[in-house]
Amino acid sequence: MRIWITMIISLSLISETTAAQPTQFSSGKQQVQLIELFTSEGCSSCPPAENWLNQFTTSPRLWKEVIPVAFHVDYWNYLGWPDKFSNTENTKRQYGYKRTGNIGSVYTPGFVVNGKEWRRWFTNRQLPMPESMPGELSVTIDQKQLTAHYVPTDRNIPINLVLNVALLGFAVKREIKGGENKGKTLLNDFVVLDYSRITSSSLKWTTALPEVKDPEAMGIAVWVSRINNQTPIQATGGWLAASN
Repeated sequence: MRIWITMIISLSLISETTAAQPTQFSSGKQQVQLIELFTSEGCSSCPPAENWLNQFTTSPRLWKEVIPVAFHVDYWNYLGWPDKFSNTENTKRQYGYKRTGNIGSVYTPGFVVNGKEWRRWFTNRQLPMPESMPGELSVTIDQKQLTAHYVPTDRNIPINLVLNVALLGFAVKREIKGGENKGKTLLNDFVVLDYSRITSSSLKWTTALPEVKDPEAMGIAVWVSRINNQTPIQATGGWLAASN
């Protein structure tokens, strides 16, 4: 009996230790490309762009070389279908790129790669090759707590930077009952479910992850940018375990 009790206690401790293991992501020093798609469920030309983005879920480049995120904007909601994942902040982000000259105009589907407008999706769809080595962004997630540390290679990078954190939903299935996509069933990945920005003056950040109940498959994208310039400097991310 004592042997069985000892075994049960040991297995319980092993299980608790395994569950408590933190999740870690790191960019490395080479530039990781942040692919931002500004999209809407009310835009008839958006599904092909979203399908193209979805392909990265099975790509070996995912999280290591490319990190896709889909920001749903709200300026097409008046067409008859309110996009569940759209909000004003996502729209403001796209307009922010327009204001700083990073993009020529505001439209959907609109791609921004590493802070620059990318129109080649409409032609050859070959992503630009990253040329810089901005340094390493490391992230640890433990018990709903996220800590991050950025080590830049450029000494001229200011220590006052913003950490951007986006929780991503996958296999998001939606039956569209109004607007330009009426009657279609859309299946999307990399949908931004929650987005936050945290400022630091030490190149280190600590923040709590929000509670997001659906969908089940979850990922996270994390990147650093300057306080007054939302252009990404370096990015990292990965899949989130259910315990996170």
